[in-house]
Amino acid sequence: MTIASAKLVMDYKPANTRPACRNCFHGDEQIAERMPPYNTKTWRCKKGGFGTTAMAVCNQHQPVAKGGAQQ
Repeated sequence: MTIASAKLVMDYKPANTRPACRNCFHGDEQIAERMPPYNTKTWRCKKGGFGTTAMAVCNQHQPVAKGGAQQ
C-alpha cells in the first residue's frame, strides 16, 4: 500500500483543509497593533465578537469557498 492510498483509506486531511477559524466564513484575519517588530496576524470571530487563533474551531464553523463566498 502506498502512502497516498493509506491516506485515502483513512480520509486523511492535512491541517490546512480541516475546519478552523482560518478557513471559516466568520473568521477575520487582522494585524495586531503592537510596536514593531512585533506586528503579528491575529484572528477575530465576526459572529462571536472575540479574539481567537487561526487553528481554533467551534460548532458554528462555516467553510469559505474559493473567492471568499460562504458555502
